[in-house]
Amino acid sequence: MIPNNFYMYWSDSPLNMHHYVAIKSTQEIENAKINLYLHRTEKNIWYERLQNVCSIVDFDINDFRDLKPLDFLDKKFFDNMVDILTGDISSSGLAHTIISDIFRCLIIYVNGGFYSDLDIVYVNSVKDLTRNYSLVLPTCQDATNIFDKELNKFVQISSFIESHPELKLSQITNDKFKFSHLSNGNLGGVKGHSYFRNMLIRYQSLMSHKRYAKSYNLDLWMEEYENDKNNKDHKTYLAPWYVFHSIFYRYFNKLDHIPGNHHRSINPSLFFEGPAYDIDPDFKVFHYWGSKTHKFLQRRTQLTDLYKIDSTYNRLALKYLEKI
Repeated sequence: MIPNNFYMYWSDSPLNMHHYVAIKSTQEIENAKINLYLHRTEKNIWYERLQNVCSIVDFDINDFRDLKPLDFLDKKFFDNMVDILTGDISSSGLAHTIISDIFRCLIIYVNGGFYSDLDIVYVNSVKDLTRNYSLVLPTCQDATNIFDKELNKFVQISSFIESHPELKLSQITNDKFKFSHLSNGNLGGVKGHSYFRNMLIRYQSLMSHKRYAKSYNLDLWMEEYENDKNNKDHKTYLAPWYVFHSIFYRYFNKLDHIPGNHHRSINPSLFFEGPAYDIDPDFKVFHYWGSKTHKFLQRRTQLTDLYKIDSTYNRLALKYLEKI
């Protein structure tokens, strides 16, 4: 059984209203202990409010350095992480992503539990998964076809490229969905699971050669899953794409139709701009990642902004914000 502990990580920029919604939704839906690790994050009103919702921990990579479960990692590995946090790339998005990806491996391997990004809203509990599996991994669509009303034809959108430019994903040439790559925005495992141990060994090798851009690659997670999936001692749940569901605010105002099931629920314009719709019971979370999505929400940081439009996201957010 995967422990009912949830871990999150944030660095450099202040917490905001949408982070509060992500954490509060997790706490209420899962009735779990939430551990929020922060690095160089200024205190503000949302920091103060979250102190009543979760346990806030100042992230220090050196706290992991001498832990016995991690004695398979070289001391140089931790030195390299310190260099990333304090060196030339410390203020870049690349540094934030590398440390965040490694952190989720460290924390789950040492303690067991579930990791979630801060751009995720929980809508249904994952307890049925944590009770029955030793490893839970989400999949994500590489690309999809949408009908572009300006071009008057179906076009292909590679979902990762905008927010993960380092990923070199093959383009799809037919008119079907493809769901073959792992996402790592929320995932869980038992303490000491070999999947996370092996991922840490991979990161150690890449970082020893200063191959930071190579570390920023979701393909690593899929490759390790392929290596681990035949281990009969492990009970792994590879979640269908809609269970831990990604919302990409990429083709807003152009999106007309998405082929296949769940088309209404994966339309980003409906999710943010309405009209609101009932949430599919198969969904556990909405993961609204991608730089355009975040920029869109950064322009809506006041409670009054959420009352202007009756959208699915605004309904979810207000359910938690109106209680403050």
